[in-house]
Amino acid sequence: ITGEVRFTGPDGEVVKSVQKGKWSLAANERELSFTLEFPEQLVRRDVTLDGTVRLEGLVYSIQDLKTMNNDFYAARNDKWDAGEVLNDDDKRTNGPKKWNSNTNEWERPLEGDSLLTRLGNRVGLFLAERREQQINEDRPKLKDLSLDCGPFPGVKGDVYFRQGGKVLLKRGFFQESVIGTWSAEAINDRPLSYY
Repeated sequence: ITGEVRFTGPDGEVVKSVQKGKWSLAANERELSFTLEFPEQLVRRDVTLDGTVRLEGLVYSIQDLKTMNNDFYAARNDKWDAGEVLNDDDKRTNGPKKWNSNTNEWERPLEGDSLLTRLGNRVGLFLAERREQQINEDRPKLKDLSLDCGPFPGVKGDVYFRQGGKVLLKRGFFQESVIGTWSAEAINDRPLSYY
């Protein structure tokens, strides 16, 4: 790390200095924030960096991801169980009639659940579906994570970086504007495949 930002602009190579700022990891060991200081104004296309840039992102430990997956599997199983209860009642209520040779009539094999029980079962399925959906939305998709994991200060075990972190430019004392996104890959000794 040289403390410089380099890129090629319309007038050739541009070299500007950058200084590291502060970084923090929230108590949940997931929310990452750090700053970079640009002592000189840096202009590239439609973006001007002057002063402090703050970057926000998320990291997930392997244990966090396992816990999130296990929570999702449990919620999915609860949804399937709630659906099975409704299907069983539907089979009892709307199932095919069977021939009773004693009475010489077609009969329904079993009585269905009461209307109140059916309504409760439908509400149970609805709540189970909502819970599964919420848990699934909270866990990151594989395509949104770095290709590999690696160590990170303050986190037990290796972490994956979530892609698409926010880059915020400080404007004034309390204002920040989102000016882009950032992503990172873990630095370790393992080879990666970039397909």
